[in-house]
Amino acid sequence: MKQDIVRRYRGNPILTKAAIPYPVETVHNAAVVKHRDEYVMLFRSHLRTGRSIIGLARSPDGFGFTADPEPFLTPARDGPFAAYEEFGVEDPRVTLLEGEYVITYSAYSRNGVRVALAKTKDFSRVERVSLITEADYRNVVIFPEKFDGLYARLDRPHSEIAPWSIWISYSPDLRFWGQSQLIMRPEQYHWDEMKIGPGAPPITDADLYCHLMYPEVYAEFTRFQRAYEEVTMLPTSAFFYGLKPVDEISIEIEPGKTLFLKLIHVGEPDKDG
Repeated sequence: MKQDIVRRYRGNPILTKAAIPYPVETVHNAAVVKHRDEYVMLFRSHLRTGRSIIGLARSPDGFGFTADPEPFLTPARDGPFAAYEEFGVEDPRVTLLEGEYVITYSAYSRNGVRVALAKTKDFSRVERVSLITEADYRNVVIFPEKFDGLYARLDRPHSEIAPWSIWISYSPDLRFWGQSQLIMRPEQYHWDEMKIGPGAPPITDADLYCHLMYPEVYAEFTRFQRAYEEVTMLPTSAFFYGLKPVDEISIEIEPGKTLFLKLIHVGEPDKDG
């Protein structure tokens, strides 16, 4: 008998409004990412006013989640984001990119739905970066690596000509986007004829194949990468054996940008080592 590709967890639901330590009416449309030794969930909740906020919950195993005592992101009250978040912040997506977590979310206002981008390194503090679309957009996911030096995203704009289809766009800096192309649209007289859109952020072919062929080795590698970030640009000898005094290495961190590092001196350990 053919096994299901996806199986529902028997302990569902893993988080409900009753488990949130502040008043909410719903818990839904969540994004989950592994951060260090815990799973972090960003979820959307409606308040009694009908406005939406984004909360945060944590789990040691990805099944039992505990919500933080305060919301993670609420509508901005001033600055350039305030006018476009007055009706709520919704539907987060999270991508680990270049050592930071890039978060896209819907900014809802009387002007329609735009998508905003924010960043965090530790899920303790979050920085709004830019409103990266006009209205009416939803479901923006960022690719975890660049293509030919450009960031890439999938999104779902709406128009009467190509309603709720999936597009791809590119950016040099995560703020300004262009080179947009339509890549998939709803199929008429089909189950998805009304609308389609990106779901979770994409993963690379290499990540998928490594996980399938070497699951334990790949899991160890990802734990190392989360702890120390990108180290593939280090010379092999420096990675395995470290540097000795007066050793000097060069590290190309991106095209046209090279760092030169030299170990000058290593002091004697004190009584505490």
